[in-house]
Amino acid sequence: VLLLDSVFDGLAAAPRRALRDRLAALRRDDGLTVVERGGEPADLLADADDLAAFAADGRLLACDTPDRLWSAPPSLALARATGEVVVLPAEPIADDGPRPLVATALGRLRGHAAAPLAAAPLVVALRPERLVLADATTDSPDWNRFDAEFVAARLEGPTRRFTLRVGGTEIVLRRPDRGLHGLVLPGRLALAVHADDVLVLPAADDGHA
Repeated sequence: VLLLDSVFDGLAAAPRRALRDRLAALRRDDGLTVVERGGEPADLLADADDLAAFAADGRLLACDTPDRLWSAPPSLALARATGEVVVLPAEPIADDGPRPLVATALGRLRGHAAAPLAAAPLVVALRPERLVLADATTDSPDWNRFDAEFVAARLEGPTRRFTLRVGGTEIVLRRPDRGLHGLVLPGRLALAVHADDVLVLPAADDGHA
């Protein structure tokens, strides 16, 4: 068993990735078990088989696979710790088990709740990577659709970040950059997000992960 305590933190991106690839090869080829404490969520999500997230006071917040912690985090603190999210206040309309209907600045959204809705204030959290341009494939009850206005675009290395406005609310759409063949958005467009990607969560953070 190899124990690592934040050994990659502070390294530049290129050497950090090279060292992490070497560590992954050791795990794969030699059967090495690695227990790592790290401060770069993107690296841990990419490399780990299982992740444990702790609050600043040492409480265990969650332990699950990287896919589940990123796609369906059980709290707002974990959603923020594992990647960018657009957070909007939400009011419950219908508590239909794991897919409640809530009212937001984007309109009514069908979402995913990790637990039954409580009386406490709620939010929805949206991953910019999970928003898509609406088309025939998103025309079903499993998808939420709404109109938005293009505001700005910015290149961020391998991805391009689009800022959009729905009424008075700004949201973010992120897509892989395709250079000269990149995505060109019209002034007004229809967006969609799957119900499973609308995270309905308690508004209160339960400690920073």
